Amino acid sequence: MTSHLSCSNISNSISGTGKVLSTVLNTRPPLPFHFFKRWSLHDFHTSRWTCTNPSAQIKRTRLGRSCIDKPTIEMISVSRYGGYELRESLVTAFRIYRSVDQSEAARTAGQAAVRSIRFDNFMFDAEDEQEVAVDFACLYLNACVLFNVLPSREMITQLLSRLSTLLHSSFHWECVLSALIVCLQPSAEAAVGTATAFVSMLRGALPGTIPVSLSHDGKILLLFTISKALALLIHSNTNMEDQLQQLLDVQLKTIELLCATPTTPLSREERFVLVDAVCWRYTAGGCSSTNIEWVKSILPLLQVKKQEELDVFNLPQCTRLFCALCVLLTMQHTTVNEQSQRQQWEILDPIVRHLDERVRIHSISDILFVLTGLQTNHVARSRYKKLPSALLDHLREQQQQQQQGEGEKRNDSCGVSLIKDETGLEAMQKILLLLSSTGEDELAEAAETVLTDVFSSTLNN
Repeated sequence: MTSHLSCSNISNSISGTGKVLSTVLNTRPPLPFHFFKRWSLHDFHTSRWTCTNPSAQIKRTRLGRSCIDKPTIEMISVSRYGGYELRESLVTAFRIYRSVDQSEAARTAGQAAVRSIRFDNFMFDAEDEQEVAVDFACLYLNACVLFNVLPSREMITQLLSRLSTLLHSSFHWECVLSALIVCLQPSAEAAVGTATAFVSMLRGALPGTIPVSLSHDGKILLLFTISKALALLIHSNTNMEDQLQQLLDVQLKTIELLCATPTTPLSREERFVLVDAVCWRYTAGGCSSTNIEWVKSILPLLQVKKQEELDVFNLPQCTRLFCALCVLLTMQHTTVNEQSQRQQWEILDPIVRHLDERVRIHSISDILFVLTGLQTNHVARSRYKKLPSALLDHLREQQQQQQQGEGEKRNDSCGVSLIKDETGLEAMQKILLLLSSTGEDELAEAAETVLTDVFSSTLNN
């Protein structure tokens, strides 16, 4: 048996499964702040800020010994900005609130210091002040995060435009990216404008700097930021094809570099930044590219070979990983034969076994990830019947309990309560319609049954 499943076939279904996937990616909670704060100014006492500046010059002392000039802690030194009252006020407020006094008064003073800054205060046009201007821009962006006073669209657009050609070290890029991750939260004011400014920043960056000059941490942060920007632009109501393509191009280069220069094994958080990158790439139509060599390189980084690894993943992580692997395996195996089937089973079986035997699905989001993965991968759909059937049975049982007035105490923890959410309802209906209309198997029948038994009554209510 050999069937052709080309990347163009995947792209043709973007309007269906891609929209479902983008919906579920947007409805799940954002990654916790502690994941990316280790790159920001908030941790300068214990991490990046105690290191020496990697771009500093090696100098010769009067005794003939060489030393590294100026640690990066200088960026938050008041004397660095001496003579400029507004700059000094901001760095002083930052240091006090971060290290000395977390009172409401200190927070209010910091917010006032952030709001007092205007674009002219950065002084980018003074050639002898450009290094100081870059340092202050990094400080300002992270102060915006610390004091929860995000910059206006005009400010972020001007700032990123100027910084695009002035960021020469991975360290400074990391400072900016860690702040942008917060500014790109869907709830943030002017988030779409920030995403557009970020795309322009990538376009204006000096050739050969992005992502080539970034460290491993910088590349991970860049992928994280790109996923946030894709999420916003895909759901915006304006024509964003050029911006999306720019993000996909940079994302692909970054993934290729990460795969080509593996260092230590990826941490759990880093692995799921890659998982999100794959999911958003699929959602944005990025799998239509003829270059799929990166797929062969990224699969070993995401594949889970030991049960101990799966045991430390939470449920949403397991279902997201399954979905991403289904997409990647479909892209890699453009033709399906016995050998390619075995290769896909070897990668997917441990995750499905783990979900089937050890984990009970409790949320609509997790069910959507699993069903979307099955819809994108014919091999997975034909092999795994027990898990999706159990998921759909769970939905039906919960709906019956809800209708009978039972299980009210469990509504907060059971996924069916999320069916009342219009976005989740639409996404679930869409994936069930796709499953029921694109095959003649047990899953198609089960999907049709749930559509009839569960969603018809939900809509009537």
